[in-house]
This record gives sequence, C-alpha cells and structure tokens, in this order.
Amino acid sequence: MKRLALALLAVACSGPAPLATLKDKQGRVERDTAAKLDAWLPAEVGHDFGLGDGVVTRADGRARLALDDGTTLALVADTLVRFSATRPPAHAHAFDVETGAATLQAGDEPVDLRMRIGLARIEPGSTVVLTPSGPRLRFEVRVGGAIVGGSDVLTAGSRVLVDLSGAVEAAPSDTSRDALARASLDLADPSGAITAVVRGQGGAVKTGAGWAPLEEGAAQLEPGSELETGDDTSIEIEQGGQRALLGANGRYLIGPRDGVLVSASRGRLLAGGRAAVRIEVPGGVISIDPEAGAAIDVGAGRTTVGAQRRDALLETGERRQTIAAGHSASFGRNGALLPDSPAELGEDEDGRNDALPFADFELPSGASATIHDPVPPSAVRFGFDGVCSGRGSVQIYHGGRVVRRGAGEGSVALSLPPGNHRYELRCEGQRRAARSGQVNVLADAATRSIASKPPNSAVAADGRRYTVLYQNRLPALSLSWPNAPTVSAYRLVHELDGKTRTLALTQARREFASGELGEGEHTFHFEGDGQVSRQTSVEIVFDNAAPRASLSLPPVLDARPGDAVTVAGTALPGSQVWIEGERVPLDGGGRFSVNTTLPLERHALVIRLAQPGRGTHFYLRRGQGP
Repeated sequence: MKRLALALLAVACSGPAPLATLKDKQGRVERDTAAKLDAWLPAEVGHDFGLGDGVVTRADGRARLALDDGTTLALVADTLVRFSATRPPAHAHAFDVETGAATLQAGDEPVDLRMRIGLARIEPGSTVVLTPSGPRLRFEVRVGGAIVGGSDVLTAGSRVLVDLSGAVEAAPSDTSRDALARASLDLADPSGAITAVVRGQGGAVKTGAGWAPLEEGAAQLEPGSELETGDDTSIEIEQGGQRALLGANGRYLIGPRDGVLVSASRGRLLAGGRAAVRIEVPGGVISIDPEAGAAIDVGAGRTTVGAQRRDALLETGERRQTIAAGHSASFGRNGALLPDSPAELGEDEDGRNDALPFADFELPSGASATIHDPVPPSAVRFGFDGVCSGRGSVQIYHGGRVVRRGAGEGSVALSLPPGNHRYELRCEGQRRAARSGQVNVLADAATRSIASKPPNSAVAADGRRYTVLYQNRLPALSLSWPNAPTVSAYRLVHELDGKTRTLALTQARREFASGELGEGEHTFHFEGDGQVSRQTSVEIVFDNAAPRASLSLPPVLDARPGDAVTVAGTALPGSQVWIEGERVPLDGGGRFSVNTTLPLERHALVIRLAQPGRGTHFYLRRGQGP
C-alpha cells in the first residue's frame, strides 16, 4: 500500500482565528471549551470553536459547522466532536469524532485531517463519513476519493476500519438508520414548509368537507395532507432537501410524521434529494441516501422498489434488506419478501442469478480496470474469451462478500455500484476460479480539467518528511536552509536510490525545475562553514486521485443510438486512447477530437485510456435511449 500522501507545512504564527463556526442546527446542540471541559452550554448559530473545544448534538439535535478553510462538517444526533488542543499545520484540520457520526465535505482544495488513528487526505469536492467503532474509526467515502492510514486511494463507496496503528481493513456495509442519516450535509427540516408543484388536471386534496380539486402550479401543503392523483396528474413534493415525484392514479399522505416525507397507499413515485428521504409504504419503510434515488411502485398486493445510483434500505418489521443499486425487490403488505425478489446484498446463494440482458461495455475475463461513470451503477459484460467451453459464472466481491452473481454462456453482464470490486470467473463444474480481476467503479463524469502547470513546492531543510503530489508534470522544487550561516559557499548533498551527488552553491537555496527530480524518495542536507543542516526527505508521488483524462462532453449525451457524436477531450502525456475500439491520435498537448456513432448494441459509448504503469480506465457516456 502507498503511504499516506500529506504535504506537511511549517506552522505559521497566527492569531486566535476560530477553527470552526456553527452555521446551522436543529434541536439541542451544546458546546464546551478547553478551559471548562464537559461544562456543556447551549451552542447557537454563529458560535466559534477553538483549540480543545467540543461540540455535541443531543438525541434530537443535528448541526453543521464551517471549518476555517470552507470545509463543511455535519453532525447527526448524539455526536460529539472534540477539536485538538494543539493547532494543526496550515491547510490541515485536527479533531476526533468521539461518538455518533460526522460527515465531512471538502471544498475546492484537498483537506488534510489529523485524528487519533492517524492522518487522512481528502480530495477536493469529496465527502467522507467518520464513525467511531470501539478503538477503531469507520471511514467511508461517499463522493470523490481519500487516503487514510496506510490505505490505497479509497473511492466512492469504499468503507474501511482504521486502528490506532493506521492499519486498514475493509468494513462491512452498515444499513442502520443512523448510517443513512449521517450521510446528509443538507439538514432536512422535518418541521419546514412542504412545497408542491402540481402538473396536469385531476389532482385532489382531502379537506374537512371532502375532496377538493388541486389547481395546477405551485402550492404549499400542511403535514398530514392527503392527496389523490388522476390519470394525467403528477405532483412534485419538497421539504428541507427531501424530494418526491408522485405519479398518476395514486393516493399519498404527505409528511405523516417526523422523518417520513410521504406515505403511499397506492401509486408510483420517484424519491431522492439532497438529504436522506424516507418513504412509507404498506409493509415497510424505504430509506434513500442523499443524492441517490428510488423508483417505488405500490400495487394492490405488493410494492416494488428499484434502487438508483446507490443502494437503498428497506425496513420491513424487524428485517432490514439492502437493495443494491441497479436492482429491485418486491414485498407484500405484511412486509414479507416475495419469491421473485433478489437475495439480500452480500448473501451467497448458489441459485442466485443477477445477470442483465444488456451491458454498457465488455471487459475481457482476467482484465482489471477503473470505470468512470457519470451515473453508476455500470453494466459490465465479462467475456469468457474461450476460457470456458460451455457455461460459466461470475461472482463479484466487495468487502470480502459476494454482492453479485451471474451465469451464462460466453459472457455474463452484471451491474456494479460505485466501489472497488474483485471478480472471479468459474467454468461450470469447476470449483476453482479460471480468471479473476479488479474493477473500480467511480461516480465520475471526468470533466475536471487536467493541470496545465507543474506544482511548485518549497521545502525547508528542517528534518521533516515531505510528500509532494504531482499530476501530469513533475513538480518544481525549491530547497532551502533556514537560519543558515552567512558564508560565500555552500554544498547541497542529494541522495536518491542509494546514489549521492553534491552540488556547489553560492546561497543556501537550490531551485529545481519541473522534471529535474523524478519520482521517488529524495533526501538532502546543506553544508556550510563546517555546519550541517538537518537531513530532510521529499517523496515525489504521482497523485492517484488526479484526473487521467478530461472530457468535453456532458454527462448524458443529447443523442440516441446510431446518432453521430463528437468526442473531444484531453489525456495525460504518454496516454493511449481508444474510442469505440478505434485508436485515436493525440496532439502535443494530449488533446483529441473524433467523430463517432453512439452504439446500437450497447447502452454506453466507451472511451478507453491506458497509461504505462497506471492501469486501464474506461469512461462512459450514455445517450437518451432508443
């Protein structure tokens, strides 16, 4: 595993600037100070937090804090966060989540985080969930990427447990209600106004005098409002970041109680929003993650739920059922799962077959790849490539458990949600895997620009270990000796891979242009007037979270299968690019532009990028459907 890549910066003198400010809250939120630990007082919006201070949400509380660099920290109920008593280096944060769960969302810059279990680096725009688990920390990446402890780069959907030594192991899925709630950065306000937009005629609302027509357009509803929709009616409901689209010929109760947006007794609806959403149906409750979605069909004897973009949680009595993204499940009005529902996520059943009749693209058996999909899950067809003479089966593992299984002849297509998955191909009648590989699915539209300039870093000979990340061009480095003696000549002693060179200097500084220092761990020290600086190391590391390619394409194309499309973008130097299987030329800046056709036989246009030593990446674009 790669070491945690953190650029350590010297602490600059600063005033008593706050570490965080309370920006939003619900219910009881309290604070203490480093001078009076556990002397909890009410915290109000606008209160600042300094070194050693704590903030706690009680059973009915939630809070959102803005950290000093624009990073957001959201706390669910019964959560205690304690800020470090020692000021962290510049561009870093230091705190611990002692109870409950907190969601951190990075802004436009990377976030370096110091906790009791060690260090973490969270990439720009990423969202992670931090939950204490005994002496360990559960670290879950919801959006983007991060590195924690001794981990590799963790991508969206990854969950790990980190102990005090920094050791990392895969964490099991957490389907608890708190796990869903803690993912939300937008504080859903269950007491806030319920707004509605009515489209079409035939909608009605129940009043004390009976049913009254609902006029088209915007409206405001009271919690407990009962609605009916006609043949051509739909109603869009929103409350505090929660949203639902109510379909035709349905009956719905709006905001029946805190924590439930809609109770549907019949009809079809789509639910999902910036905040977690709960929908009540006969026999159970469906919980939907923020920025996810679910299609719900409530019929006379059954309810069917299809999870979109992320897994959904189905609560039926005492049972909790995870519905994998891209899959559906049905249950009766008594909460019992119906026979044609797929097995619970992670359940290993020999008879299970999750094979799909379609695919976004095909991956040869035994190959490994990273998939950049604007709207996962990704439908991957695993080709057998003559390995199996007859039928075969493919199993997908995540966190050590089987999460997908499919059988077929010649190939199998399976739906893969975001996350890092291992797969195995077994030929019929064989117990051992014939081929295996890794597939990492990222929720990524690949529209971030590739850095056009090399990073420029200043490093002092202070005895520390530095890590400098670079993307497409090696960094420029400025090495200096603070408080060096004033003499006319200095020497810089530089070592890399056991080879030492000495440079004569006239000042206690040496500038290295981009490309002069390659990847690896460099050690150096200065000498002058019989004095020697502290030996310092700088590790130059390729940034695994950096974009390999940038596409000048919308996430969803305004085109149908068979239509002509222009694919343009930029790739890192040294890359090879194929579009729909055809190798395309790159100009000197890594740019490409090719006319092609949206495929008829698959659901996605495929751009493949390969870099020596960096693996193979697939970028997907879907159209408007047939």
